[in-house]
Amino acid sequence: MGRASAHGKVILAGEHFVVHGTAAIALPIASLEVTVSIERSPGAWRVPAGVEEHLRACLEHLGETPEDLRAEVETSLPVGAGLGGSAALAVALVRALGDGVLDDREVRSKAHALEGIAHGSPSGIDDAVAALGCPIFMSPVRTIEPLELSESPPLWVAVSNEPSSTRDAVDRVRALMERDASGFSSLRARGAELVAQAHAALLAADWSGLGEVMTENHALLGELGVSTSTLDALVGAARAAGAYGAKLTGAGLGGAVIALAPPGVDLTEAWHEAGATEVIAP
Repeated sequence: MGRASAHGKVILAGEHFVVHGTAAIALPIASLEVTVSIERSPGAWRVPAGVEEHLRACLEHLGETPEDLRAEVETSLPVGAGLGGSAALAVALVRALGDGVLDDREVRSKAHALEGIAHGSPSGIDDAVAALGCPIFMSPVRTIEPLELSESPPLWVAVSNEPSSTRDAVDRVRALMERDASGFSSLRARGAELVAQAHAALLAADWSGLGEVMTENHALLGELGVSTSTLDALVGAARAAGAYGAKLTGAGLGGAVIALAPPGVDLTEAWHEAGATEVIAP
């Protein structure tokens, strides 16, 4: 039996614009994990609802015959929350099948191809974080730089009651770009500036400054058309409760919000009152 795990992720800055030539920053969340076990003999599958069809498609893409395998998937990742569940599943699956002989580059390459099944034209940032298991900076030309941080940001995560659809969000952004190229270019330039500011604040462990950048980034994503009233409410509730800042993370149109808060500030109650179905503390 092969068995492997991979973590989910949050996008700190750069979502959507990263597929249009800007940089982006993403971090793994240790408490969000997918574990895949594969046995090369027929048997009953134990996988969460909604995962089996995608898992079968991934196995077939990798040249495997699903009926010849027994599969088990355990996950603490909320489904459809934009927290990198499909990338974590892909990385864990590739490693479980590879019996530990694949290096990170090979794992990421195979997992990236599987991400195409889930998202169409993924940027690669999700599978990079899942494969490397560390914070990463993706450059405008999509090279990956692992980030060595003196301190990890104490990020809170709120899962909304609205599932996120990466394909729908990407289509909406593409439609905006085609409808108003000049306006989109302006938004993209602002997005690139915010990534640079977030990068500097992250390396300096300047959580107050990073929180301000996150809130500005959320407003920008709202202009891009991928926020919702629920996500806006979660961001507002976090700030009202004392957070340095907050933003949606991932594709948007539902999904999750992240926040940075000072020590002693607990966002749990405020976020549940604002509509969160799950709150993950740092």
